[in-house]
Amino acid sequence: MMQKSLTEESAYTKRLISLSKNQLKRIFQVQLPYKIRIKKIISGSTLDIGCGIGRILKWLPKNSIGVDHNADSVQYCKDNGLDAWTAQDFDVLFDSTEKFDYLLFAHVLEHLKNEEQTILVKNYLKFLAPKGKVVIITPQIKGYKSDSTHLTFTDDVRIERILQDNGLEVISNKSFPFPKFFGRYFKYNEFQIIAQYISE
Repeated sequence: MMQKSLTEESAYTKRLISLSKNQLKRIFQVQLPYKIRIKKIISGSTLDIGCGIGRILKWLPKNSIGVDHNADSVQYCKDNGLDAWTAQDFDVLFDSTEKFDYLLFAHVLEHLKNEEQTILVKNYLKFLAPKGKVVIITPQIKGYKSDSTHLTFTDDVRIERILQDNGLEVISNKSFPFPKFFGRYFKYNEFQIIAQYISE
């Protein structure tokens, strides 16, 4: 039997909720640049894989859905009016013919081992519309080191390889909000990669 991941435990959800209620972060609206960026790059129905407590899910278009393997996080999303499913329920109950304009993997892949990353992306590609896009976001060096549940440092080169292995081509590779150099010192710098199916 596979060992339960730390991100599946109730304590992980409690930690995310605690971080989200930080008063200083709310006062200074530190999430605003990330919200603006997400709204800029995602404009259609989205399947948010690894949605956590819905930090990004609440910024997405209304017809978007979140999936997470942590039942407590999913319940928190539901309690806050978001459409979220546990990964287990989604696999069994969701209509596999429904397609999304975007698949979002935000701060998910770094919690997985190398071989698990490609498999996760592959497993959800069946829900991507023919002209849809895959968006992958991971932390840079400082952010990666800040969380003990991170297992694999996943930079833009690694992300591009995962996408290409799944038959996708990268159309955007951006370091946000600052150039990659700052990722050594600024915890919230991210790799943001966008890809789509290779055009025939």
